[in-house]
Amino acid sequence: MGPFRGIKTEKLKLLDMCDTNFGWTIEMQLKAIVHQLRYCEVDVSYRQRIGVSKITGTVHGTLMAGYKIISTIIKYRIILTGRMVSIIKSKYKVLRQ
Repeated sequence: MGPFRGIKTEKLKLLDMCDTNFGWTIEMQLKAIVHQLRYCEVDVSYRQRIGVSKITGTVHGTLMAGYKIISTIIKYRIILTGRMVSIIKSKYKVLRQ
């Protein structure tokens, strides 16, 4: 997952985002697919970190972030099964041709 995503404000409001932490980025991507919206990932330059990340710097942080991301995917897979799966399949068919 890229560090920064851009989406127009009115489109973001349409997504009615719920998650307030690690699941936010994946929720946005899944809902954008369902609503057939465009977003872009923007490369971001990094400086050398001072200190240790609370997420990737600890096993606990990494596991919790991974759990949240995977549980968000499962949640929206259950909620949006039919519509999302058909949209994703049609997009991949177009990309493969």
